[in-house]
Amino acid sequence: MKTSINLRCPKCRTALRYEEKTNGYVCGNGCEYPVVDDIPRFVPAETYASSFGLQWRTFRRTQLDSFTGTSISRDRLVRLVGGSLQIFRNREVLEAGCGAGRFTELMLRAGARVFAADISSAVEANYLNCRNFENYFVCQGDMVNLPVEPGQFDIVFCAGVIQHTPRPEETMAKLCSYVRPGGLLIMDHYTYTYPVTLSRKILRAFLTKRSPRFSMAFCTATVRVLWPLHRLSFALRWLPKMHRIRYGFLGLSPVVDYQGDHPQLGPELLFHWALLDTHDTVTDRFKHLRTAKEIQDHLGNCGMVDLDVVYGGNGVEARARKPVDHERADEQTSSLIDHLDGYVKFDWDSFELKRPFRKVQGYAWLAELPEYQDSADCAEYPLRSPLFLDEDRANVGPGHSSHFDIIGRGQGRYSHWGEGVIFSSSDNTDPNANGRNYSIRVRRASRSTDSAMKAQS
Repeated sequence: MKTSINLRCPKCRTALRYEEKTNGYVCGNGCEYPVVDDIPRFVPAETYASSFGLQWRTFRRTQLDSFTGTSISRDRLVRLVGGSLQIFRNREVLEAGCGAGRFTELMLRAGARVFAADISSAVEANYLNCRNFENYFVCQGDMVNLPVEPGQFDIVFCAGVIQHTPRPEETMAKLCSYVRPGGLLIMDHYTYTYPVTLSRKILRAFLTKRSPRFSMAFCTATVRVLWPLHRLSFALRWLPKMHRIRYGFLGLSPVVDYQGDHPQLGPELLFHWALLDTHDTVTDRFKHLRTAKEIQDHLGNCGMVDLDVVYGGNGVEARARKPVDHERADEQTSSLIDHLDGYVKFDWDSFELKRPFRKVQGYAWLAELPEYQDSADCAEYPLRSPLFLDEDRANVGPGHSSHFDIIGRGQGRYSHWGEGVIFSSSDNTDPNANGRNYSIRVRRASRSTDSAMKAQS
């Protein structure tokens, strides 16, 4: 492993150097950090995220596109960055909370120089998955106190992590500090539509007080017992009123079920994804929820600009730039700005959905949109759609929701599927009669951005 990033002692912030005799890093004040199994360790072995470490070591390859033969992780990454993985080419990237490496391998393949970090022993899975790549460095460290100088990274990427840290606002502020002037922060966060069901609350209260190994064994047994019922309810889902029965069952069961979201995985992988994410959602020590406005306001308070914050994916997805003094920008900063401008400056097309909307089932309504059929989500590409749904010009969501969630839960969830948008109003009222305006926004590159992207391809 190698990195061009200047390493600093997490305790006293002085320069770190590698000592071959002791196989570790030391600073001028005598602080020592071991290298264990080829991975520098800057935090104790046991932390609040120990359950995640066991989880990702157990499911080391489960979510890697290179293992599943799908593009599920790539589709999510493409959506988070705004449309093209070329944004990573020749860039210094910090992946904060790298887990087993489902995104690490994709950024490395795209040509990034990745500095990956995780507070848990998940770094061991990440290392095994990515050690053969060049320009790769991984360490075990706390993202709010990483062994790096501020302002060293062109892109700071953090997906599926911030909501699990003790203080999300502190975490976001620290991530912003790692971004180089002119650089980009890309992140997501759970929002209040996250399915915290009663059964998951009960299990979480029980398992967070148990050892990681006990929790893993308990979750494995639970999923094995309940999974046949999940399979049966999914197979019978189109029978009359079965959607209500299935939705009620999903509300009672703590098992996370992706059969309707990622059918391309096949039966065996769907079971393992169910086990992985059931463990994930009932063993996390912290589970914070935030609105898009709360995320946007906080990033603004951190001094970030060009904010792009929307409901999507796991909740809220956000991108933000670190401001730069253009008059004082050096050649490296100017090059970074030119590169990122080709990927992060977007225009929006917006148009009102045509009434009347057709009732589907439950809280779900259909707005026909045949002209965008070619870009709609489908079984093979369930996160492909570029559309965002607004209610009275306010973003609702999350998008790409399962049809069963739209039918049974509603509350602004929507999905662009086939020839239309299946959606629900924010308060589950009839969108034909509630007096609100429903419109679609399409995020697209501007003409100048198109030219920049082509020039860099």
